Amino acid sequence: MEPCRQRRTEAITVRFAAATCQACPAKDLCTRSSRSGRQLSLRPREIHEAVAAARAGQDSQQWKAR
Repeated sequence: MEPCRQRRTEAITVRFAAATCQACPAKDLCTRSSRSGRQLSLRPREIHEAVAAARAGQDSQQWKAR
């Protein structure tokens, strides 16, 4: 894990070793990379929870009506 900035927002980048991904039976569902492992960018918890709540609200009839 390593801290980084993405679009002026703090984030954490997680990289999986290529050997870990190559041995995984679900690799094709996870990454298209043939030489390296999967990489994830995670937002701080507060931002992640706010985005998740906003997206969940978009499924409501009230939001769709607006």
